[in-house]
Amino acid sequence: MRKKLSFNFSTTMGAIIFVVVSFIASGQAFAIGGQHYPNGAEDFVVGILPPPGNYFINYLGYISKDELRDADGDKVPVDFDAGVIAEVPRFIYVSDKEILGASWAAHIFVPLYSADVEVKAGGDTLVNEDSAGLGDIIISPFILGWHFSPQFHLVATVDTYVPTGNYDEDDPSTQLLSRNHWTFEPVVAMTYLAGNWDFSLKLMYDINTDNDDYVMGGEKGTLDPGDEFHFDYAIGYMYGDWEFGVNGFYYEQVTDDEFEGQELDDSKCKIAGIGPAIKWWPNKGRYSVVLKHMQEYGAENMPEGSQTWLKAIVAF
Repeated sequence: MRKKLSFNFSTTMGAIIFVVVSFIASGQAFAIGGQHYPNGAEDFVVGILPPPGNYFINYLGYISKDELRDADGDKVPVDFDAGVIAEVPRFIYVSDKEILGASWAAHIFVPLYSADVEVKAGGDTLVNEDSAGLGDIIISPFILGWHFSPQFHLVATVDTYVPTGNYDEDDPSTQLLSRNHWTFEPVVAMTYLAGNWDFSLKLMYDINTDNDDYVMGGEKGTLDPGDEFHFDYAIGYMYGDWEFGVNGFYYEQVTDDEFEGQELDDSKCKIAGIGPAIKWWPNKGRYSVVLKHMQEYGAENMPEGSQTWLKAIVAF
């Protein structure tokens, strides 16, 4: 039988320090928005591939985490503060070619981040790091978008996360910038329009490769992150140039992490978030803007907080 490494929690000060170090070592404490994907990033009409042309989307976000939650969802008694400013330009090309009755497209994300992490326990500062730089680039050369009816639309692809970011196994803040492994993420997004109502859902499943430069308990080795299931959703009502609604997400790690071939017991994590969203799309023209805020809840084995995003979309 494969040996499992314990990942349980205690409330003694010595155990608290061990908990924080274990969180850092496992990567869960700094899974801002999940292992790779920034949960809740997508929202209204996510399942509608636009007409042929070139598009630019800019995501500007601030993610703040101020509570650390254990495997049971209870607050770990430490002072935890982590924040990320994300500037993520995305370029999309939609061709006039059709494959299997769908429009073909491609895209690339080039994330830029500034991150800081501080953890205190018993008056002692355990972690105080900050960093900035390029994150892990996301690409997909093969996106298919179907318009089954004026009401129902669907997009499918496999996004690939490339470990291009600034990563240092000894600096936890850089683990907000890069996961130092590849991720292959099948994606299915759909939108149903019912009159002025917009019901949108983006489903994702992440398959991660190994991180061969990982430090756990002072030992450098290979971390095999578990698979993850997550989705973004939005419900909006369109009125003139505006759309008002709710945006949210759900994230769950479905298999345990492994370090040097040994399963990390209780290493799965979970979180959800919800909040208001508003979109301005003047005359349904060449540009639009989305502003949204989400409060996170239900975190297990990861930090919890809030996030605010401003998204601008321009068609060329």
